[in-house]
Order: sequence, then structure tokens, then C-alpha cells
Amino acid sequence: MFTFLIKYVSKAFITLNNNKKEVFMKAKDVINLLRISRASLTKYVKNKWIEVDILPNGRYNYKEDSVYAFINKNIDRKTYVYARVSTRNQKKDLENQIEHLESKVFELESKIEQMEKD
Repeated sequence: MFTFLIKYVSKAFITLNNNKKEVFMKAKDVINLLRISRASLTKYVKNKWIEVDILPNGRYNYKEDSVYAFINKNIDRKTYVYARVSTRNQKKDLENQIEHLESKVFELESKIEQMEKD
């Protein structure tokens, strides 16, 4: 049995803006992550604590970096990876699992701070 742990916002999406990759979140996801009301989220945007991209229909996409900067008060997020298998006979599976996790972290343009394996 494989265990995969990776820090990732499930409903984030990526856009290219002026050849710069930006990750955005929907309001519902920001509200759930911060555990706040929609009124509080509106206040945070109005005070420019959280940056947004305004769509042509007037809706907002919330910049993921801005949301996490607000949570962490500009502390960099770190990525930790943990991989394990049940028995020693699955050592090859463990190596495949680690390789898969490293590729996922690379796709997210992050770096691994620490890797643990069992």
C-alpha cells in the first residue's frame, strides 16, 4: 500500500499572465482555508491584504501566493515529503514512489525541504 503526502491546494488553478505563471483560488476555497466569512474576505480584498485578479464578469480570482502570505505573514511555505511501504520486499516500490513524489513537487515549482522514507 502506498502513502502519498504532498502539500497542495486541491482547487487551485494556474494561468499564464504576461508569460508569468500565476496560481489562483476561488472564493469558496479561500473562505474554507482561512475559516472566515465572505464579508471578511471582501474586507481583506478591500484593504489589499489579499490580491485578486478581476475577471470581465466582475468576479474575483484570489492569488494563491497572496492568500498564503496573509496566512503565514510572509513566511515561506516548505514542502515535506513522506513515502513508505509495508514490507522490505517493496523497496523497489518505495523508490518508484519517491520518484513520483519528486516529479509532482517539481510540477508545482516547489523544492523539497525534507524527505522521509520508511
